[in-house]
Amino acid sequence: MSSAAVQPAPVTAPQAALDTRWGKLLIPSLSDLFFVAMIGWLFGVGLGWSGLVLDGDTGWHIRTGEYILQTGTVPHQDIFSWSKAGEPWFAWEWLTDVQYALLHGRWGLGGVAVFSGLLICASAYALLRVLVSTGANAFVAGVLTLLYVGGSSLHHHARPHVWTLLLFAIAVGLLVRDRRRPDKLVWVLVPITCVWTNLHGGFLAGIAMVGLAALGTSIEEPRNWRAYGRYLALASACAAASLVNPYGVQLHIHVAEYLRSDFIRNLVQEFRSPGFRTETERQFEAVLLIGIACAGFSLARRRVVEALWVLYFAHAALTSARHIPLYILAAAPLIASEATRWWDSLCGGRPRNSLPNILDAISKDLTIGLRRTTFWLVAGSIAVVFTTTAKTWPTDFSRTFPREMIAAHRDRLQGARLFTTDQWGDYILYKEWPRQKVFFDGRSDFYGAKMGADYLSLMGADFKWPEVVKRYGFNLMLLPVKWPLASVLKLSPEWRVVADDGTAILFEPKNLHK
Repeated sequence: MSSAAVQPAPVTAPQAALDTRWGKLLIPSLSDLFFVAMIGWLFGVGLGWSGLVLDGDTGWHIRTGEYILQTGTVPHQDIFSWSKAGEPWFAWEWLTDVQYALLHGRWGLGGVAVFSGLLICASAYALLRVLVSTGANAFVAGVLTLLYVGGSSLHHHARPHVWTLLLFAIAVGLLVRDRRRPDKLVWVLVPITCVWTNLHGGFLAGIAMVGLAALGTSIEEPRNWRAYGRYLALASACAAASLVNPYGVQLHIHVAEYLRSDFIRNLVQEFRSPGFRTETERQFEAVLLIGIACAGFSLARRRVVEALWVLYFAHAALTSARHIPLYILAAAPLIASEATRWWDSLCGGRPRNSLPNILDAISKDLTIGLRRTTFWLVAGSIAVVFTTTAKTWPTDFSRTFPREMIAAHRDRLQGARLFTTDQWGDYILYKEWPRQKVFFDGRSDFYGAKMGADYLSLMGADFKWPEVVKRYGFNLMLLPVKWPLASVLKLSPEWRVVADDGTAILFEPKNLHK
């Protein structure tokens, strides 16, 4: 071989700058720019950060955190309702609640929204870095990451599940890395699971991921007990770590029952199967079909683990739209690997100046920038966050909540046996607790199927509604004007309208003050 054949490629000026110590520190990387751009794209336009507090559950999470900080204890009994006061309750996201309370105390509702938004962006950033680290084509990695952002948009709320988005992405990255080259780093999942369990119930998805790795490895290498035994030990260690919570194993039983409940699926929209009508669900549909096809290719090469991840979380997502983001995170590495394999075969044998090879060269250059991180990740993020402060940091929940009605009738509400929507109940807890407690709120796992059926009976004004009203002794009702029950009460000789602002309508019994 001639000496010319082994000469290194000339170093360009930009590359030379990047190779210096100060260059690596001061020159923003593409991954930095991606994270900053993601913040601006998701929260710098439209509703901005206010779009993260459209769900009233954020309110009772904040108040739970404040209760924990004030008392120094995690509640085991209900503190929010008059209908089930003092009954056993699992505040199973208590650590996130404390975080929200601290943020709310310092920066108000805006601090809670910004923190949650940054976690959402961090989960997308983590997925992008995972895909690039596996050798995926930069264009493929970018498209899959954007599909994840779109597919996870139904979860873009300031609620504890944003922690699961990030931690599941990290778990996927650690397991994918370990599948390529086993090392001890994967055991970091044990302390992660310990913390995750107290942040959100999605920790079970991480344990399932490790368990599927053990099962798949035993199929791939049935005689290599050390290979699958290692994952089995890891799954066991993660499961044991998850017991470090205020409720012990009772938490696991409670979460499992919650996820299996037909009542929850009927009451909570995000627990229903996807209808494939919205843009989010159509993006999921594309990733679903591609992922299942890739799982078939993976099985053909006896890569069972990756196929199991895809099929298991595909089933979960088809059962409940709540799991769509987890499916995309679990399937993305396999899809990226197969797409990159196809891309490489397309480029093979073609002239260097052909369009596929030009794009491939660009992809390799982009990958270099995507693998770096500098201080601009933090500095740029802070700059974007605080340039959106004046207009888009929320100071209250949206006007879909009866803010003026509740403020105008605070004294009438206090101590009343009030019936209202679960979301409006959340808002009342945020604004009026502990002065006012509620009949029903967003803690559907706490109220259970029987009370859930009573709630649905009232919401739909079915034939049982008078009996339900009598049983609970309601003496005030705050309803959306479009609810059937609102129309029925207007015609009822036993109820009168106290106030009606076109969005909410307040009723009380006609004989209340007699």
